[in-house]
Amino acid sequence: VVDPKPPVAKPVADDQLLPKLAELMRQGDVPPVVALLRDAIDAQPLDLSRRKLFVDTMLALGQPRLAAEEARRAADLFPEAVEMRLLASRAYAELGDEAAAREQLNEAIARDPNGPLARQALGEAALLDLQPEAALQHLLKATELGATPDQLFRRGLAYALAGDARRFEQDAQAARDSASAEPAVGQARYSLAVRVADRLVAKTTRD
Repeated sequence: VVDPKPPVAKPVADDQLLPKLAELMRQGDVPPVVALLRDAIDAQPLDLSRRKLFVDTMLALGQPRLAAEEARRAADLFPEAVEMRLLASRAYAELGDEAAAREQLNEAIARDPNGPLARQALGEAALLDLQPEAALQHLLKATELGATPDQLFRRGLAYALAGDARRFEQDAQAARDSASAEPAVGQARYSLAVRVADRLVAKTTRD
């Protein structure tokens, strides 16, 4: 029987984990970070927040393969954790595996077709297809009940593609004002902006 309520990634309980992680990330050495987070997951394998922390951190460190593998594993363990499917999709996209990215995205949407996370993912996919009108349709729907910084950032990108500089500035400023200090968050937004820009440049070159 599937629990109708998806598991939510709550804050990691271990008070020492995040300070240790921050120290290792400042040193910039990936293997100790991986070992620390693997140990944390092994200690509490049913703690979804630890798996999400691993994925976010690997994306921030430029390790999308490790991120994709763990996000996929977490999604299989927690089938209703739509966010993990979306993270897997993002990680596969950074690897350049568009087929796997689309598979994970479609699975997330199938499980929660009208939820804000699915709408955000659809908006992101439309952004990457350089379809700002479709992106705005999904992102405006996603933000009806209150916008998260990630949704504001993506909506701002959609407005920028559509040529609406005023609304882009509004959303970009709102996203900055409410942004998390976690490096993984900034890295994920930067990565998305670069991917959109790269596709726009490629399209302009072809045209």
